[in-house]
Amino acid sequence: MITMKLLTKLNFNNYTKRILDLFRLRFTAPIKLEDLQWRYMQSPTDDLNAVIALDSDKVVGFIGTMPSIVKIKKDSVKAAMYTNIMTHPDYCGQGIFTQMAEKLEESLREKNYEFLYSFPNFQSNHLLIDRCGWTDIYEIPRMEVSTKEICGNFSKISESAVVQDNEFALDYSQIKPTVGGKGFERTTSYLIWRVKNNPTAIYDNFVLCSENTVDAYIIVRKYQNEYNIVDISFGSQDQAELLIAKVIKSFQEKQYRILTVWCPTNIELHSFYEKNGFTNNAPITYFAGKYIVEDSKKYDLVNWQDWFIHGIDDNIY
Repeated sequence: MITMKLLTKLNFNNYTKRILDLFRLRFTAPIKLEDLQWRYMQSPTDDLNAVIALDSDKVVGFIGTMPSIVKIKKDSVKAAMYTNIMTHPDYCGQGIFTQMAEKLEESLREKNYEFLYSFPNFQSNHLLIDRCGWTDIYEIPRMEVSTKEICGNFSKISESAVVQDNEFALDYSQIKPTVGGKGFERTTSYLIWRVKNNPTAIYDNFVLCSENTVDAYIIVRKYQNEYNIVDISFGSQDQAELLIAKVIKSFQEKQYRILTVWCPTNIELHSFYEKNGFTNNAPITYFAGKYIVEDSKKYDLVNWQDWFIHGIDDNIY
């Protein structure tokens, strides 16, 4: 008999080995124990929300979540991102995914979560839409440019204007969501956990600051032969362009093959990327969501308009 069990920080470690075994069956590049611990046990929140399906003591299904706050101008919505959705291949077609989702949603609602979201792949996206009442919000294209395609000369960018702070030793308390009306909250503790303490990825963080207070920043992931812009926060277009110019210069100097970014088409920043040679390309990333509290519908979160999503908002970056 298949049973559903909620996981918390109190019992998560009892199941990590079996969860990792399921990962190895479902993914070509399974995560390591340190990555699993980092995602679910070491995040800045004390709240861990995940569910497993058990056949006796065997873990045959898993859905993890990462808590977050959606900022809509001055308002906040408590949200959770679905991550690592998987069912054992021998147990597919038995409704296990739907049962796990229902169990998890009930628990999240009791904890005052209002909105669920995910960046599912093509295999899990239709499950969320067709079986669990989710909405496709957008398909986010990846903008990219190669060294040869870059337009403009960035060699004269002042080294003193932009400071590198990979240790996040400066003060990020004044950083707020900037472009658009809907985005995910950033805190210093979140950035340290998500970027500095990430066990599987390496990042560069460039900032503009007044004394020790950060006014704007841009974070780039170094991945094989790619340089991925995964986060940016700024107070003005001039700040954004200076930070991007610094990244392009660093990209050229380090001789990566491709520079990539996610950027909405309806903001000035998108035009700046295009002017400097970026074009939309594959892969396309799904962005889906679901209200679990009726009152949160007033924020129109399943409408793509005014969202500013970054690569770092997805759990794979």
